[in-house]
Amino acid sequence: LNDQKISVNAHKTSLSEAVIVAEFGYERNAAGIARMLASVQALLEAGIRTLRVLGSGALDMCYVACGRADAVYTGVAGEGWKPWDYAAALVIAEEAGAKVCSLEAYEAPFTIVGKSMLCSAPRVARSVWATVRLEAETGGATGRRAFRA
Repeated sequence: LNDQKISVNAHKTSLSEAVIVAEFGYERNAAGIARMLASVQALLEAGIRTLRVLGSGALDMCYVACGRADAVYTGVAGEGWKPWDYAAALVIAEEAGAKVCSLEAYEAPFTIVGKSMLCSAPRVARSVWATVRLEAETGGATGRRAFRA
């Protein structure tokens, strides 16, 4: 970027410092909306610094890659991206040091045709993954003041 090598933000270690990016895709049934909103609510209640919606999966991942954001996720309600939404950005993010995994399996190798994705700075990745994954697993019914259909 501007003749400088990019890298993820390696300094942030807690969710209270994290800038998270989310995209809501095209899921519009009540249960899906409840899951998406519950994941946002869980992150906010966990104390993230802020949440952004930029409108482009590739841009989201590149923001993580150059340290402007700390994580982006998709797929809590079946609204996951298609390979063409992030294939090129995946290479950029991984080369910049991002942790890329699915919401289903933190340690498993990421597959571009999966239903979910987390791209994150490594030091906050597990915290973001655990917070968002809980909502994906429970359908937004974790006992919080979750949005319900």
